[in-house]
Amino acid sequence: NPKTEHLDAVRPRHRRQPRGTEDVKVRLSPVQRQSLDLIALQYGCLYDGKPSLSELLRRLAEKQLQVVPASPPLPEPPAAD
Repeated sequence: NPKTEHLDAVRPRHRRQPRGTEDVKVRLSPVQRQSLDLIALQYGCLYDGKPSLSELLRRLAEKQLQVVPASPPLPEPPAAD
């Protein structure tokens, strides 16, 4: 379209999604995101040197990493009289 040709130079092109993959969208608080980034960093789930949630999820899905439930909190000791 001659009226929109100039937009191709201005508008960034989206990268093509690899075949056989799907996009997933999640809503996280900044604290949740920071926590997941730290986990990704600890397990070497990186992309371009930065923590990668996509890589973390891929490794979980392929059973390269395993989620283990946290232990329940210990009860408070009785107060000394």
